[in-house]
Amino acid sequence: SAPYSGSIPQAPKWSPDGDHIAFEQGDSVLVMAADGSNLTLLARVLDVHSLAWSPDGRWLAGVRGNSAFAYSGSGFGNLAASTVFVVPAAGGTPVMVSDSTTLNFSPAWLPGGNALLYLSSGGGGRDIYLQRIDRGGRADGARGHALAAVAATGGGEPGAGRGRWLGGHRAGGDRRAGATRS
Repeated sequence: SAPYSGSIPQAPKWSPDGDHIAFEQGDSVLVMAADGSNLTLLARVLDVHSLAWSPDGRWLAGVRGNSAFAYSGSGFGNLAASTVFVVPAAGGTPVMVSDSTTLNFSPAWLPGGNALLYLSSGGGGRDIYLQRIDRGGRADGARGHALAAVAATGGGEPGAGRGRWLGGHRAGGDRRAGATRS
């Protein structure tokens, strides 16, 4: 624990199989076995927060920057920049998968583990975006608005036949995502 002294572990996240726990401590992403053994540094990430395991347990997504938005309770009106990243659960170099000039936060993996949803102020107001992730943990193509992207890949009905949906409405001619269910 000496390399991580002076900071408190925060926001533990159980792996999908229940065998590991990932957490943030200072500028570190760490993982340990569920029994507390085998503490391992996965990556150093400045101002890390909001970790999320991929469904297959191979990746962790998280956010770099603007942890005050996530933890201070004063997120209202906060538009400071932050970036969504992906890092292998076995450790390695974090790969930034969103821009770093706008507020990007709350990454959540889609069930197949090949795409992330996250909130961003990149289009002006806050909206839900979908970013496909390739097998190497890198962004695969440009991000898209989640409702349009899911509708395009679900045969016209978001999550058709899978018990999942994204609700939305039209606002000023643009589709806006409004709710999710899994």
